[in-house]
Amino acid sequence: MDSKNLQELSEHFTTKLDGIGTLLNLRDACQDHTCIEQLQALQTELRTQEKNVSLLRNQLAAKQESLKRIKCLNSIMIEWKKKLEYMVENIPERLPTRKKNIPCDELATTAKGPVMVVKALTHSEAATETKCEQQGASQQQEANQQTGRLENTYFPEIEFLTTEEFEQVPKYIKGRITYDSVNKFIEGMNKSYRAKYKLLKQKKATLNYANRKRCEAYKAQETIETKGCYFIVDEDLKDTGGLKIDNVARSTLTIIRHCGRCREVHGGRITRYVYVDNY
Repeated sequence: MDSKNLQELSEHFTTKLDGIGTLLNLRDACQDHTCIEQLQALQTELRTQEKNVSLLRNQLAAKQESLKRIKCLNSIMIEWKKKLEYMVENIPERLPTRKKNIPCDELATTAKGPVMVVKALTHSEAATETKCEQQGASQQQEANQQTGRLENTYFPEIEFLTTEEFEQVPKYIKGRITYDSVNKFIEGMNKSYRAKYKLLKQKKATLNYANRKRCEAYKAQETIETKGCYFIVDEDLKDTGGLKIDNVARSTLTIIRHCGRCREVHGGRITRYVYVDNY
């Protein structure tokens, strides 16, 4: 009791006396049925409120866990956003693909557009349609023979290196050669493959004198080891691939061969770069 003056001391004793008076008034409350019922109702209500508080605490804990997960997902999304922004700003000029080479006629067939739903035809209508298709096919074949158009032509295409493959190449092989320069060289090789086999697939009647001589040179380069394989030589890389064959080119070809994109076949003082289909 820290009263500083007489008034505070008086208020303190007055509060104590009021409390004692309330207790004296309630000393006989246990014998009053109305008071007992009110106390029981208050006790029931108190238990109900305790259960509600417990439920609220459980829900609050669950919401806190959800908030933690949301914050974690938010941080992950922020990291992914940064990565995607970096990818968008640093897209390489040449992306490796895993597509399979498809003959030209299949490409023409699949490129016509969406499939149309055709109603069922009667026997006579089907026969008429088949006859028209046969006539159209024969006319198309005659036109192809006259124009020398390529059909069922397959052109090998070397897949570009991935960054993982390039990083796994030993340093003594890579030297100072960069990832982009290797894929640029592969692009030139693909041009040479396409130019060579596009020319070989054409009919001789449609070729001029220079192209006929080139086809004869291609045939002369073939050996038993290259039978059934696609290959090019240094002259092809220079003439149709637009590449310069020097020490850097030799090192680049070593990297490409190390990654399993091609293999070399030697013979007759010629190095043949044979296409390897890994897919």
